[in-house]
Amino acid sequence: HVHHVGSASPQMVSELAARHPGTVPSDLEELRRFFAFRDFAHFVEVYLAVVDLVRTPEDIRFLTYEIARELAEGQSVRYAELTCT
Repeated sequence: HVHHVGSASPQMVSELAARHPGTVPSDLEELRRFFAFRDFAHFVEVYLAVVDLVRTPEDIRFLTYEIARELAEGQSVRYAELTCT
């Protein structure tokens, strides 16, 4: 199984950050630095910031579709249990 927000690629997070400007950078290079975890507490902080980007039904649809597309195209996955929290 995979987790909804935890499976979001940098490109997906960038798109969501552009839709909802604020804490999470939308620039891919800045986003890579943002995802450089210092410790578990920082991981949780980053994770919650990304969770906060999923605000609308369209955000959920976008994330779900793109995760499924990337799993299918990149890893030939045909079935996944996508856990949404």
